[in-house]
Amino acid sequence: MKVLAMVEQGARQIRHLFRCGGRHCAEDDEAFRRVRSEGGASVVEFALSCVILFPLMFGVLILCMALYSYLYISDAAREGSRYAMVRGSRCPTYTGFPSACPASAGDVQNYVRGLGFPGIKPSNLTVTATWSADNGATWSSTDTSHNAAGDLVRVSITYQYFLSIPYVPPKLLSMTSSAQTVIAD
Repeated sequence: MKVLAMVEQGARQIRHLFRCGGRHCAEDDEAFRRVRSEGGASVVEFALSCVILFPLMFGVLILCMALYSYLYISDAAREGSRYAMVRGSRCPTYTGFPSACPASAGDVQNYVRGLGFPGIKPSNLTVTATWSADNGATWSSTDTSHNAAGDLVRVSITYQYFLSIPYVPPKLLSMTSSAQTVIAD
């Protein structure tokens, strides 16, 4: 019997040698097939790629919010300068403006902070309105005698944006925009 078992084992080894070329074949050994399974490897690859992919995706979204904030402050500067432009020294003679005729620096600041764009903190806005009666040679922060028709008004806005991207040290960005127009009336 022992001889017969040894002959069968030898025959199996010869068949294996011809079928697999002397290598270990996975189809012969169920335990080897379980070890070579790649199901766990895909989970590890997904976890490693998520460590890079998700912070990159959130970083792009945060940078888009920073760009939105800059676009807002540039639009708010134009809106503030338009607000001061139509409220010049002759403004009280017209009807239709319930307040702020002529516009002062505080009025412009309150108007810009009250625009209320979503995601923008009005407390982080610094609004500066200046007027010039001599075509921009000198600027004054008071509107007295500088807000006649044909004078210039400039509104500058600074916004402090807290930039926090994963794996990057947080940073406070100072965004500035200004708009200048000629006072209409």
